[in-house]
Amino acid sequence: MKAIAAALVALLALPGCVSTQMNSLVGKPIEEAQLKYGVPAQVVDLPDGRRGYQFQYGGGTALAPTGCLLSFVAERSPAGVWIIRETRVPSELVC
Repeated sequence: MKAIAAALVALLALPGCVSTQMNSLVGKPIEEAQLKYGVPAQVVDLPDGRRGYQFQYGGGTALAPTGCLLSFVAERSPAGVWIIRETRVPSELVC
């Protein structure tokens, strides 16, 4: 019973860890996210001039079989560098 409880606590803590890692990238160039998570699965130009980047994260679990999409919203700086301004936390319970 203790093992099951410990596993459940560990699974519930994972999304928090991912969101903390993501939030640490706010204010940094998008290349920092690319170094951490690899090539984006999708890049979307938003109507307001910002750009969305989505990265596939994790190999999946029973609750999220394909892993999670981690989303970052970036703005272009005057120097032409895309800077992360916002993150979108995965809605899945486990990533």
